[in-house]
Amino acid sequence: MTTMSPDLGPTVRTHCVYAKAIEITGQIYSDQTGRFPVTSSKGHKYIMIVYDYDSAAILAEPIKNRSKGELLRAYSAMHRHLTERGLKPKLQELDNECSAALKQFMNAEHVEFQLVPPYDHRQNAAERAIGIWKDHFVAGLASLDPTFPMHLWCRLIHQCTQTLNLMRPSRINPRLSAEAQLNGAFDYNKTPLAPPGTKVLIHETPNRRRTWAVHGVEGWYLGGAPEHYRCYRVYATKTRAERIARTVELFPHYGPMPNFSSVDAAIRAAIELCWAIRHPSPSSPLAPIGDAQLEAIQQLADIFSAATLAPSQHTSSPPRVPTISPPHPEVHLPSHISSPPCTSEEVTPTPPPIPHGPHLIEPDPEDYRDTATTSSSLVGIGSFSGRHSATREARIATTTSCLITKQLLVVAQLTLAAHSFGMKLWCYK
Repeated sequence: MTTMSPDLGPTVRTHCVYAKAIEITGQIYSDQTGRFPVTSSKGHKYIMIVYDYDSAAILAEPIKNRSKGELLRAYSAMHRHLTERGLKPKLQELDNECSAALKQFMNAEHVEFQLVPPYDHRQNAAERAIGIWKDHFVAGLASLDPTFPMHLWCRLIHQCTQTLNLMRPSRINPRLSAEAQLNGAFDYNKTPLAPPGTKVLIHETPNRRRTWAVHGVEGWYLGGAPEHYRCYRVYATKTRAERIARTVELFPHYGPMPNFSSVDAAIRAAIELCWAIRHPSPSSPLAPIGDAQLEAIQQLADIFSAATLAPSQHTSSPPRVPTISPPHPEVHLPSHISSPPCTSEEVTPTPPPIPHGPHLIEPDPEDYRDTATTSSSLVGIGSFSGRHSATREARIATTTSCLITKQLLVVAQLTLAAHSFGMKLWCYK
């Protein structure tokens, strides 16, 4: 192994290899939260929290009461969850309250346990984990719809735990999240997520509705369905039952759903058009495309690519404040324009009429003082010699208008060329 010189920077590639052994401690902590203000429809009142030290994951399981049977059921479920993912607990630290049945279960699973002293919560790391999980859960409850039935709070625990672990780095591999350490990489395309407790309209499939019944029923979004592709766990208000739905429409209360803008839709249509012409389907015979058509297609793609970058460079404009103008240069007017009479007061010439078209900022009359002719318009960008930011903004707006006009002309030319070659264009919604 070579020794790295101290003169080399951190970005220089060397042949040095470093290895580090990470010990899997198998240490976990557990505790219970206080009573939730509302009893759920399943009878749950408390939540058991388990904190795994190696993966830095926080697990939660609702319980109905603090009886030994409920505590054993919740603990065994989370113990099995960790064991199936290769993180079998070896050392358990828990509160001073521990039933004989729970101790017997840990002895049978070869798990050593330690009880923290009474009224000393600092030695149990689960206390801090409870505070973190409760803050995340309360933040989700604050975004609920005001008409959301609170007896469904226990059904929101799964998504709360999942989203929290997605933001926590694993202690075994800091490049992975705690959720990825336990359940693998999370695929947002396979399991789409939405804000908890969002009002939804559930689509009723034809085999589940009557002939003249409506095609949708109202419900509430509860979480994703990881065992189904692009499906949702929802609660139907009509049947008062939980189901898996594939097609739903979300109605968030505190903000509209993000949609495609007109610019995004036009760019997407242009990209699909270019791809469809360059890769014709074997089942649809198309006439051969020549070099002229390929150049026009490439020009269309370049124009739309430039259109997405140009507006972002001029999103903010400086405020229009009065500035001190430099001395005006002497301007010789043409012979057919008579000089204005000299008066003691300075007279500002009337600006020429602005042609009809895109107009964002009114030009400053001061910009017309130094022009050699009054027949110029905003379309000719080089005709102005203004010095203020307003004129520059007008130029930017005119350039954007001309660019959009060119885009429309190129699209029209491509459409005519496509029809002349007998090609069939499909419009996608």
